[in-house]
Amino acid sequence: MKKLALASILMSSSILLSRVIGFIRDAIIAANFGSGAMTDAYYASFTLPDFLNYLVAGGAFSLTFIPIFVHYLVNKEEDKGWKLYSIIISTMSIILIIAIIILEFMAPTIVKSMFPGFSGKLLDDTILFTRIVLPAQLFFYNGGIIAAILMAKKRFLMPALAPLVYNISIIIFGLLFSKYGIIGFSVGALLGSFLGPFLIQFLALRKEINFKLNFNFLDKDFLNFLKISIPIMAGLILISLDDWISKFYGSKLPDGTITYLNNSRRLIMVPIGVFAQANAQAILPFLSEFFSKKEFEKFNQLIRKSTTLVFFITSFAASWYIVFHNEIIRMVYQRGKFLEVNSIENSKIFLMFAFAVPFWAGVTIVSRFYYSMKNTLIPMIIGAVMLILSIPLFIILPKYMGASGLALTISITKFLYFITIFFVFKKVFKEFEIKVLFLDIAKIMIFFIVITSSFFFIKRYIKINWFVLLAVGSSIQFVVTLFLAKFLKLDAYQEFFNRYLLRIIRKIKR
Repeated sequence: MKKLALASILMSSSILLSRVIGFIRDAIIAANFGSGAMTDAYYASFTLPDFLNYLVAGGAFSLTFIPIFVHYLVNKEEDKGWKLYSIIISTMSIILIIAIIILEFMAPTIVKSMFPGFSGKLLDDTILFTRIVLPAQLFFYNGGIIAAILMAKKRFLMPALAPLVYNISIIIFGLLFSKYGIIGFSVGALLGSFLGPFLIQFLALRKEINFKLNFNFLDKDFLNFLKISIPIMAGLILISLDDWISKFYGSKLPDGTITYLNNSRRLIMVPIGVFAQANAQAILPFLSEFFSKKEFEKFNQLIRKSTTLVFFITSFAASWYIVFHNEIIRMVYQRGKFLEVNSIENSKIFLMFAFAVPFWAGVTIVSRFYYSMKNTLIPMIIGAVMLILSIPLFIILPKYMGASGLALTISITKFLYFITIFFVFKKVFKEFEIKVLFLDIAKIMIFFIVITSSFFFIKRYIKINWFVLLAVGSSIQFVVTLFLAKFLKLDAYQEFFNRYLLRIIRKIKR
């Protein structure tokens, strides 16, 4: 468990730093270009490349490769793992290259259909930026498989550094080419995808890689691998569609809407990335190992600890976001050409997103329980159902709430997704101790509903400088929340204290 704790902290620190650097990048873009047609074009340009990544299962292959490679390692069959790696890289890289070439030619037609509200220079810029970013998916894909092998071997340093290098590269190259406009940040995204997600991880594993060109796509292990991966691929496409649908309807709303949606998602993804995604990445090799060895007690114990810890922390973050949504947007984005009126509009969307944080995080962590058992079909089916159910809301709510309705739709969908995927897991894994875990989550939810409501109500009657309110109010909320969590003896608080606070206190003392 010590290795798990270190892995979780390393991945959490990496994602936190990556998010901070990402905010610096977005703050630079906001200060130089504000929020309007140009920034909408830039953020919209990542939609088609991301969709391609999901279409060829870039994320899915790395997720499914970890439990498979771990299985080979446990059974002393690493050579089989490298053979499978060779087939995957050989076959899928060719497919990806062909897809990139086709999409480069078809970009004008596809982008126009994806963003029907775009026209003129806004549409032309989106097409150009899309074409620049598209080849980056080749590096993300190959780097993702290498990262999966490193994590299967429980080596997390290079996978942790990859997103940092990527975001730093975007900033550096964006500023270097700033005289050409926001296009410099698109160039930075392409170059950064090579340097971070691919190059540094390849260099870390280059002496161990046993790669031989192999196009035997009829190989039994490869076909089994595809069988497991395709449902995750479909699930990731659904995630991409979730983002794209919000941008699709957002393109019909006033200029700046897509920028506001992007800014809000960036903030929302901080606690989800730092704690949920990082813990999910860290626990997957361990869960896979426990399940392969049929150590179900350890499997259940890890499920309970990881879920309650992530739910507690992300509920804490959601509470802070909801209470200080306006002040947080002003602090992060309001400078240069990003004016107060932009902050007000952005904060409304951010508030609607904030409600989804713990449930979004919950989906991220619970889905890994399925993946560790090589069961990828059920999360995909549930995701498909949730997307279908959300479409009427995407159509109706924006008519009454504007862009805030798009964000609220996503929050409602994430809540339903989490509840469903959580309870269905009992059907998949009979030994799942669902009652104990459900009670833990229910206690956390009730606790934070009371805390958030109280601070939200009190804040309405305090009239002081917004920055002072944010600084002082956040500190009080943090201390009061931790005190009450300890006083009420929430199990998740103790895990949070041991894994994070205690380490921070020790470092401060040193």
